[in-house]
Amino acid sequence: MLKQLRCLPMLLLFGLGAAYSQEYKTVQNYSASDCGDCLLSKTGQAYTYTRQEIPADVLPVNAKERAIFFAGRISIPFKVADVKSSYQLRVTYLSDSKDRKVKVVADHEVLSSSLALPYGKALTVTYTIPAAACQDGAFMFDLIAVSGANVPLSRLEILSTGSKPLVYQDVLAEKIRSISFKPERLSPVPVRVENVKYPVLSLNGTWDFKYQTQQGKIQVPGEWEMQGYHVDSAAQASYTTSFELPDDWKGKKIKLRFDGVSSYCEVLLNGKTLGRHEGGFVIFEMDASAAVKAGTNKIEVKVASLTVSDKLGCVSQYAAHTVGGILRKVTLTALPELNIGEIYPQVTFDKNYQHASLHIDYQVFNESKLAADVALKFILLDPQGKELSISGNAMEKKGLRPKTDLKGILSIPVNQPEKWDTEHPYLYTLVTQLLSKGKVLQENRQKMGFRQIDIRGNQFFVNNKAIKLHGANRHDVTALGGRSLSVALNRKDAELFRNANCNYIRTSHYPPSEEFLSACDSLGMFVEAEAAITWVEHHASPIWKEWNYLNPEFLPHFLRANFENIRGNRNHPSIIIWSIANESRWSPLWDKVNAEVKKYDPLRPTAFHDQTYGGFNNAGSKADIRNIHYPGLGGPEQTDKFTDRPVLFGEYCHVQTYNRLEEVTDPYVRVDWGRMLHQMYDKMYTHEACLGGAIWAGIDDIFHKPDSTIVGYGPWGAVLDSWRREKPEFISVRKSYAPFVVRNLKEARPNNGILLLKIENRYNFANLKEGQLRYTVDGVSKSVSLDIPARSSGDLELQVPDDAKVVGITFTDPRGFITQEEQMVFSAAGMAIPLESNVAVKFKKSGDQIVLSRGTQKYTFDKNKGLVTDHKILGGIAMMVVPMNGDDGGAPHIAGNNYQRNIKPILYQPEGNWKTGSLTASKDQESVHVKVEGSYNYLKGAFNYTFLADGTIEIEYDFKVTDTLNINPRQWGLAFELPSDFQHLNYSSKGYWSVYPEHDIARTAGDIRALPVHQKYVEAPLQVPVGPWSADANDLGSRDFRSTKANIYHAGLSNDKGERLTVYSDGTQSARSWIDGNKTRFLLAELNGGGSDGFFAGYYSKERRPLKMGSELKGKIKLKLEGSK
Repeated sequence: MLKQLRCLPMLLLFGLGAAYSQEYKTVQNYSASDCGDCLLSKTGQAYTYTRQEIPADVLPVNAKERAIFFAGRISIPFKVADVKSSYQLRVTYLSDSKDRKVKVVADHEVLSSSLALPYGKALTVTYTIPAAACQDGAFMFDLIAVSGANVPLSRLEILSTGSKPLVYQDVLAEKIRSISFKPERLSPVPVRVENVKYPVLSLNGTWDFKYQTQQGKIQVPGEWEMQGYHVDSAAQASYTTSFELPDDWKGKKIKLRFDGVSSYCEVLLNGKTLGRHEGGFVIFEMDASAAVKAGTNKIEVKVASLTVSDKLGCVSQYAAHTVGGILRKVTLTALPELNIGEIYPQVTFDKNYQHASLHIDYQVFNESKLAADVALKFILLDPQGKELSISGNAMEKKGLRPKTDLKGILSIPVNQPEKWDTEHPYLYTLVTQLLSKGKVLQENRQKMGFRQIDIRGNQFFVNNKAIKLHGANRHDVTALGGRSLSVALNRKDAELFRNANCNYIRTSHYPPSEEFLSACDSLGMFVEAEAAITWVEHHASPIWKEWNYLNPEFLPHFLRANFENIRGNRNHPSIIIWSIANESRWSPLWDKVNAEVKKYDPLRPTAFHDQTYGGFNNAGSKADIRNIHYPGLGGPEQTDKFTDRPVLFGEYCHVQTYNRLEEVTDPYVRVDWGRMLHQMYDKMYTHEACLGGAIWAGIDDIFHKPDSTIVGYGPWGAVLDSWRREKPEFISVRKSYAPFVVRNLKEARPNNGILLLKIENRYNFANLKEGQLRYTVDGVSKSVSLDIPARSSGDLELQVPDDAKVVGITFTDPRGFITQEEQMVFSAAGMAIPLESNVAVKFKKSGDQIVLSRGTQKYTFDKNKGLVTDHKILGGIAMMVVPMNGDDGGAPHIAGNNYQRNIKPILYQPEGNWKTGSLTASKDQESVHVKVEGSYNYLKGAFNYTFLADGTIEIEYDFKVTDTLNINPRQWGLAFELPSDFQHLNYSSKGYWSVYPEHDIARTAGDIRALPVHQKYVEAPLQVPVGPWSADANDLGSRDFRSTKANIYHAGLSNDKGERLTVYSDGTQSARSWIDGNKTRFLLAELNGGGSDGFFAGYYSKERRPLKMGSELKGKIKLKLEGSK
């Protein structure tokens, strides 16, 4: 009874004395504003609200309450120091939004079910801790976000009727120490087994599928939802298939191997349970020996998708559909009873990095009933199959007892091996032979590379060379197959990324397939292999409003996800980093994971994707590599302060994605993204502590479900769309990451027959002389050698006559693909206005009209309208302001995303409510000038037309903003409204790059038809496109037609009747055309800016020109008209 009454004030009635007063007094006080490492620092992430989030007139800027610690769930374990006292907790909250509600719990006692937090006002609430919560002398105090982003805690005050404080009880450390995880066996796949013709049997193909009333055929590997099946949350679906056991497998040990099941499965063979497995995207095996039988065997796999591992990896949430099923290949292998359980080759070099030691971690199992003699022999073959001469490459063990295993490490000296790196992906074949009494029982073969990783200070070394990583994040994605890819597509991805000059892939946010890693091994790509854990205690994952990220019950899941990633993939030399989690909050659990991963693979560094500086998600990661996501243009300089570890930009330069309406309206925003990527990577390259980075992202994350819904985050691929077509960003990635850089490309000119070029070699390992350099002079091709070591610069002298017009440069990588192309044009750029005979321009006044004529050409201005009234082209002129638009189309990109929802192009209109002020005309020799003054809704100014004798028409405009506005324009300029048959665009322009792919929307010349197509959704469901990315169309026309052409020399629209409008410029203006119902619009923009995606906003902040009172919109265009009236 007394135990139940602990902490109750009623205890005073039992004569406990005056020391325990009914009056509560403060015994501890913690404030986020001066916390340091106080108790609050253990509760969440530190942050201070800015005046933008809570204005100064709502809360003073210097108010201490602005400092908070926040988390989706704040959990504080307390030990009651004095069970005779009663306690209260006084909590001060501060919210920058009105949607936050908090549930307060002491152990299982709910103190407040839904406390609404006011906006911008500190709210202090006192909670009395009930007896039931502290009856065991300890309790957990929980603040849980019921709605809104998180719980914002500004101050915590502990009050007591006694004098002793509550004690923060670190029960977590003890629990963590007691938890361990041992990965299960994963047998290397043999190429030869004694007396077995084929030791490996693929079970890929058509299986039977059943879930409740749904049943039918299903392809394995593959997702069930992408094949038309729906399975309820956490329910199980059944896969079944059968196979014939080969006669020569009798008496062998049979292993059933799955390369990836999402996310939980139970496996049965002939009705007998072989085992269960939790966790997707990892390889695991089960022993089928006791359940297999001669003849026909039936396998059943019961799969549930939305289990704990799916939620910890946000797998289905992230893909916006249930990712369930057998996603990767399934195989059966036959092994001898004495068999190989593990072969893990590891490499270290001597201090001069010339000679190596090959350390082979091996394991042999004796699964027979008798003792057996064991011998292992290791053979190294070069790529041509020639055996290397090595010694100490065998071991023997007499009498290995039955049902036991033999583990060891054999170190083999290898003299001067060829090293593996991304520019020289030299692969040996390691042959392992298992022998007993002189007979080869089993033979395995695996590719391996000699490479060593070291971190020294803030530098990352591979084979004693400091490296820079330049790459992209890659999801497993295909439009029709979801997260399940074919062997061919895995290889194609690696090739396409390599061709874009990426040397590094981060496998977001789960382990890659064996096929992709093998491609990276052979093609030369660094890989950061990430465990399938993402958004732990991150606002993007709503589950952490319910779960406590400090709960040690999650630790086995974290360990398993990492260990199984390592166990299945560590034999690939391409992997140089283990990423233990994505965008998660560091905690003591991750201390344990990091330490255990380091033990399991001590030769590769770890990364943890949090934020290594700033207040957000920065909780003190101890991983080997520091990380920051979306650092902005100032990020490279920020890395200079870190000398202890390299800093990786795990995600940077987010592609224009969530401005979905803007992007489908004007695809040019993708083009301009590349300009900023170029600036960013140039800065990253020069800062020593910056290891490099991975663009977000590599491939569009878009899924076409069989019911014709289109889901996913959307078109965030910087290299490829989900159909594997190159996107406009591809050329910018390729150029920004190019290892062969001409530093004076725009300035260099031939002089005395020599063109002197300043060359920078950005390879990590290769000398430029290893590649092939060719150049052309006015079409004549020549070759030249260039000796510049990696990561250094030098001069290149080319024999080029002073009167040369065009020089082209092509550099071919040592691996055989073109890595750089440049073109230098020495003639004057631009397009001259076509000459016509001078014909004097005349005008006359007729009532309310001014009539101009030039030969047969006639233009009539109406004084009341201020417009040309009798000409289909000049009659549709108006100012146009195109505001920035970050609208995502009503498709939230965190959970429940439906990419097709409301994503329609924006039909921008000219400025409205035009009112004419005055119209005057004057004659100047053979030209006529017309001035029209007037105003729009918020603009006032004038158009000045000049009609020249050679047929050129010049239109100057000068308008000022006359109202207080909240418009931040992406573009503004002069717009033409043309008849809808003007659907043929011809242009030339000054490109940001000197060379573009043939179908790129930013190429420097084009002849394009509009070819509009009405789309119900953002793209045609389930239809495989047949043309290039640029050809895809919507109501506005093809992407090529409707995208802005920046920095034009000329741009013309015409119809099939010979009528044409052509605008001429000096490479400073931009043109955009689009179909708008029964008309075609043509914008000649003086201001042309980048896209409005919030992830990229910082890159453009200095370029934006928001309109305010008095802002001037001023410009001039020159045009010619042909055949039009």
